[in-house]
Amino acid sequence: MDRLSAMDTGFFDIENSGPPVAVGTALTIEGKAPTVAKLRKHIESRLISMPRFRQKFEPSRSKILRGKWVDAVPDLTFHVSQRKIKSEPEFDAVVGEAIEAKMDPARPLWDAVMVTGYSATEWKLLIRLHHAIADGQGATILLGQLFDFDPTGQVRLADGIAAMVTPRESDP
Repeated sequence: MDRLSAMDTGFFDIENSGPPVAVGTALTIEGKAPTVAKLRKHIESRLISMPRFRQKFEPSRSKILRGKWVDAVPDLTFHVSQRKIKSEPEFDAVVGEAIEAKMDPARPLWDAVMVTGYSATEWKLLIRLHHAIADGQGATILLGQLFDFDPTGQVRLADGIAAMVTPRESDP
């Protein structure tokens, strides 16, 4: 059983009496935007290496033990949405709305918004996850599972990040 850490439990306590507690990233991606269905299919193919994206928080019934993570099947029509905007400056409002929205604790605690309509040559992807899933650095590594480091799809961004942060053995 995978119980939340004391710190992660604290994030839920903070959120119960204050603002949402989320971290995320906003990416600008060059090229024509895929369909939202194609983006959902891509994310679905990567979920196997992202267990927290396939789990939800279950609070302790006794209130004595810390809550735990339990398996859940994410509904990608809920978790991955699309917003169309007319101009790039409107993106700030999309980010603000997303960051201010509380996540549904009955579902896995992440979402993604594909933002299109403002350009034929680029699109944006806003990914948000609850702080109980990962901190800023952990989110970078976790989200690195979604993106490829090279065009062949053989190396994920997470592999490159891991290589950068793994200490090298010193030469004799």
